[in-house]
This record gives sequence, structure tokens and C-alpha cells, in this order.
Amino acid sequence: MGLLNEAGSAFLKFSERVVEKTEEFTRIARLHLEIRRLEDDAAGIEREIGQMVLSRRESGASSMDLTDDGITALAGRIADIKTRIARRREEIESLRFAHRGNYNDEI
Repeated sequence: MGLLNEAGSAFLKFSERVVEKTEEFTRIARLHLEIRRLEDDAAGIEREIGQMVLSRRESGASSMDLTDDGITALAGRIADIKTRIARRREEIESLRFAHRGNYNDEI
């Protein structure tokens, strides 16, 4: 009977670990999706800057002021997005590090 209790207890601990690991993978997957969305947002802003440059070139401009309010605002948005992406990547690493090695300790 003691052996069955120990086996049941070990199975319960294992099941809890599986649930925790699944939750961890879900959080990491959501963070990866958010990073992808942010990267797409940044790419869209970069295209917008490119369109502004091309438009001015086509209108005959031979140079462009990079301190232009429009470009500065768009560049600021890209910088903000890059900061958010870096934070999400840090969250992913934090999640991975927090759980690294903990699953075999009690099984």
C-alpha cells in the first residue's frame, strides 16, 4: 500500500510539473507572438519613412532633414518598439531561467 501511495504521489508531482511547463510554454508563445507583432509594426513604420524619403526625392529634393518632425516622431516610435521587444525577450529569458533545472529535482 505504501508503494502505491508513493507512486501516486510521484505521479501527482509529475502531473503538476507538466501543467506548470505547459503554462510556461504558453506564456513564452504569447510573448513570441507579441514580439512578432511589434516587429511587424516597426517594419510598417520603416516603410512609412521610406515612402516619405521616396516622395521627397520624386518631388525633386536632393537632400532631407533627418530632424524633420515627421521622421523624428516615426524614429521615436521605432525606438519605443525596440525597447518593448527587448523587454519581452528579457521576460522570455527570465521565464526560461526561472524554471531551468527545477523539473527533475523532485521527481
